[in-house]
Amino acid sequence: MKELNEQKLKISSPKFRVSEVCAFLSITPRILKHYEDTGVLAPEHSDSNNYREYAAEDVIKVQLAERLKSTQFSQKEIGEYFSGELDIENKYAELIKLRDTIDSLIEVIDVDRQNGAPQYSIEPEQSLLCFCKVYPVKPIQYFEARDAYTSAMIAGCVCDVAHTFFYMYDELSMIPSGADFDAQYFKDKTFRVCVPIVSPPKTNDFDGTVETVTRKKSLTRKCSPLGLPTHSSGVYLQEEAARRGLTLTGKSWMISETGPHKKTAKRSYTTIIGAEIE
Repeated sequence: MKELNEQKLKISSPKFRVSEVCAFLSITPRILKHYEDTGVLAPEHSDSNNYREYAAEDVIKVQLAERLKSTQFSQKEIGEYFSGELDIENKYAELIKLRDTIDSLIEVIDVDRQNGAPQYSIEPEQSLLCFCKVYPVKPIQYFEARDAYTSAMIAGCVCDVAHTFFYMYDELSMIPSGADFDAQYFKDKTFRVCVPIVSPPKTNDFDGTVETVTRKKSLTRKCSPLGLPTHSSGVYLQEEAARRGLTLTGKSWMISETGPHKKTAKRSYTTIIGAEIE
């Protein structure tokens, strides 16, 4: 909707017809008539042809009414606002709360739209039949993914190449790699490599398990190929969850957009870190 100035409107013309007001505000004649029926407007009628005519004040009033409507004012509240019957203090507090929510969302979206910045999003719950192997936590884990994929193939599984392998962790902070790796903290801790499959093993002799693994609804952080994720990614997800008003379960997962079955797989690859949401 255009920003209209009451003084300029008064200078341009003392009265405006329905078509002119609708053009100014990008609304329909029906909306204009509705404001008349609810008492917000009381236009004059021309002496010559009885057409409805609106003063500059009326045009500005409709502009304000449409803005109130866009900020969750009901039609009843809009009428009460112009009649002076609205609980203005209570509504003011609601608008302040709405403004804070919008400001928070703008900050989130601004992070996502910045070129090269991590991209945050919400991933829906997903369950997949997987061939799983357990490994001790180490700084570099991509080779374990290769090992799990090979074991699945040797067992006779048909791998689901439409889905990439993923790691499952029992703790959000257990996403180690690079300089931030703390060997003492991760001592005796394990994680699972899950390779999605479309058919079970053809033999009972294999070094892993076959189970349906569920990744619950999660807040995710997509990382660029320029840097492998570290367990500090858990901190980033916690901060982002706080910004969005979300509560995390503490469980996390990580996937690579390049599966171990692809020849293009490299040590530096795009990953997605996920933290499950309660």
